[in-house]
Amino acid sequence: MSPKISVITVCYNAVSTIETTLLSVIAQSYADIEYIVIDGASTDGTTDIIKKHAEHINFWCSEPDYGIFDAMNKGLQKATGEWVVFMNAGDSFYSQETISEISGELSNEWTMVYGDTQYIRSTGTEIEQAFEPHYILRNMPTSHQSFFIKTAIAKEIGFDTRYRYAADYNMVYQIYTKYSGKTKHVTIPVSSYEAITGLSMQHENEVYKETLDIRHFSLHVLYGYVRYYIKKMIGRR
Repeated sequence: MSPKISVITVCYNAVSTIETTLLSVIAQSYADIEYIVIDGASTDGTTDIIKKHAEHINFWCSEPDYGIFDAMNKGLQKATGEWVVFMNAGDSFYSQETISEISGELSNEWTMVYGDTQYIRSTGTEIEQAFEPHYILRNMPTSHQSFFIKTAIAKEIGFDTRYRYAADYNMVYQIYTKYSGKTKHVTIPVSSYEAITGLSMQHENEVYKETLDIRHFSLHVLYGYVRYYIKKMIGRR
């Protein structure tokens, strides 16, 4: 049976980009989607666009929050699907068939399944293949918009709002290290991410500092590295 998938969009004063995201989700061919939109009390007309498409949205609200990850936590708490993916204002799915294509990979065997990302930069647009799961011990293997996460586990971990710029990486890192071997990369383009004005693009130094803090050296991390390299060496024989 195809799983119910919750798609969450958070936004704030995103009148120029929100409709692209809404239409991308609404256009998905996959039938069982729960769509949740969390707006941070926008004052620029964003909510008028949300209202325009409200019949396609299962839940939406517009109220003050404490930033993007606080809003993402709010959306996560409303999610009732088996899997959740975050597609924030300005982001979009790669195609109308994206969720249909990846849904067959979303089995109970996995805690996270992620695909590749189309990055939109000032120099052009390019699909970049994500790194394999072991890369999570070093950094994000692709954008968070390309991650599908088991909803119950995402709620268990949550977005740690102590991290202003890398709480998405923290969630992925915590899930990967806690549920070892249950993360899967599939070579399917999932999201189209505008990598010019995005939060992490504007604050690269802060993101780097926070990821270092998240990856604090521990025996658990050391074990992950050792296990990976042992597997690598065995595979060469």
